Amino acid sequence: MKWLIVLAIDLALTMLVVWLASTYWPAIMPANNENVKNQLNSVPVILGVIQGCVFAPVIEETVFRYSIIGVPECKSKLLILTMVSIVMFDCIHIVAPLEFFYYLVPAVVLTLFYNWNKNVVASMLLHSSINVVGYVALLSGLL
Repeated sequence: MKWLIVLAIDLALTMLVVWLASTYWPAIMPANNENVKNQLNSVPVILGVIQGCVFAPVIEETVFRYSIIGVPECKSKLLILTMVSIVMFDCIHIVAPLEFFYYLVPAVVLTLFYNWNKNVVASMLLHSSINVVGYVALLSGLL
């Protein structure tokens, strides 16, 4: 149930970022969306969705949450590893430097969710859910 609440929060914040970007700062909108659309057009949609909504969340959560953060013993180490995780996760998603701000919301939400639950499978479920909504938005032309 927690993941559903956090998913709703992430989606609301992302919609706010998209609105702000389209209204005031279009340079932060990701060029990567075009790459994902091209990928979805070059392979059967189901394979693209499996890659983006199953494999990517499993790999990214394992690397950026479980491997980097793990279960630190002290709060100062947790804070540092949380920041490293957010920045590294964000950086692998960007094509242009200003896109960092677009991906900051999901990076922070996913990392805080992992820290809150200490459960990488829960983070994978949330990440997958976020990506499913994103893929639906891409396929329907909303993004």
